[in-house]
Amino acid sequence: MKTPKKTIIIRNPFAAFMVTMLTCLGVTAPASAQFGAQAGFNEVFQPDYYRRDMQLFMDYLKLEPWQKPIVEMMLEDYQISFDAGTEACRDDMQNLKEEMMANPANAMEIALRPIQEWEQEKAVMKLELIENIRTQLSPLQMERWPSLDRAMRREKDLPKGQIPGESMNIFVVLHGMQLSQADIQAIDPELLEYEVRLDRALEDRSKTLKQHQKRIQDAMAQKNIEVGMNALRKISESRATVCAMHFEALEGISRNLPPEKAEIFKMTVLKNGFPEIYQETIVDKILKNIRRDDSLEPEQITQIDLIESRYLVSLEQSNLGLLEAYKADGKQIPIIEANRAIARRNKESTRMARLPDSILALTREREEMLERYRQELLNVLTTNQQNSVRTKTQIDRFGSSRSASPRSNSASGGANTKKKNRGANQEKGMSPHIPEDKTTSEVPLKEGRSIPGGGIIPK
Repeated sequence: MKTPKKTIIIRNPFAAFMVTMLTCLGVTAPASAQFGAQAGFNEVFQPDYYRRDMQLFMDYLKLEPWQKPIVEMMLEDYQISFDAGTEACRDDMQNLKEEMMANPANAMEIALRPIQEWEQEKAVMKLELIENIRTQLSPLQMERWPSLDRAMRREKDLPKGQIPGESMNIFVVLHGMQLSQADIQAIDPELLEYEVRLDRALEDRSKTLKQHQKRIQDAMAQKNIEVGMNALRKISESRATVCAMHFEALEGISRNLPPEKAEIFKMTVLKNGFPEIYQETIVDKILKNIRRDDSLEPEQITQIDLIESRYLVSLEQSNLGLLEAYKADGKQIPIIEANRAIARRNKESTRMARLPDSILALTREREEMLERYRQELLNVLTTNQQNSVRTKTQIDRFGSSRSASPRSNSASGGANTKKKNRGANQEKGMSPHIPEDKTTSEVPLKEGRSIPGGGIIPK
């Protein structure tokens, strides 16, 4: 009986085209695999503005009723033109098949031609849309434009991080907390400074991406891996700069919050930014299941409490060590991924490390530490109790239960806490620099909530 082939869906038209054509040409893997998304092809086929961005224009510019349909029409026209442009680009790529077949040595360079032409056309379309909208604005609305610009950049560029911690969203976390008016006033200067500095960092990262993605594309066409890797290193440096900006703000804002709120704030941001560090551990799960056992004797509970106290100290030290390693060497991850892709393309062994050595070493130490505590806890239990805990832990691991440990929830605030607190924060009135908590950009912004740089929008 033959194993059915797995269907692979490729949404990027360039990737789909290259996989098909290079396979026909006898190339087993696309040449773009050596740099993957770092070449910027995904962004080329994504619009700079969506229809849903209308809410941001309304919130930040405070559009008049007569302006709304005009801006909506402009966004609609832009979307139609963008869709037509991507379709034309796809057609141009399809028309290159014969030329690529006739000149396989330069197939990548040929395939890149319509992509790069469309990229330039797309940039012009963006500028034209912005200019058309700005012609409809009053002087006061033009003064609000920089605030809209910053919000748009955070909305669209912040989630594009590719190294751990790069996409941490401090604004969303703060909005999910129950901060008093005094707390808001205390952090407001630090938050405003962060908003402006982050915007510059995101803008600089965007410029670096555009500049070096072009070099990566050229390197791919010329089969010059070293030039492409040098460009990728520059991109990674710009990503690390954004991460550093987040950490500076994290410390600065925390210093201006009450200690208990500062701890919740920091842990929530870090847990969202570094889930690989702050996820629930096997020891957390075992402790949770041990606490459910009604057959525990008092002396067992005492021993478990002592082990847990030592474990929490060890875990915190491990978390801090890994966090510092990610901060120092996380920028190497895209380089490592590219090297692995190059090895795959060259049909070499891909048994290469996926992470920098510093992170791998600390990860191994962490696993050994967790195993020691796991065994210590089990040794306190009777055979029947051990079997019960193992069974429950297996169910938690492979079953439907995915809840975090009580310790993790209390430390991080949890994702659900943000949702529950959102309404309360809107009623209290958050800092003018804290936007609405959103999990995706698909969720429309609502009136009656605070926005960065724009105060509280009345209902």
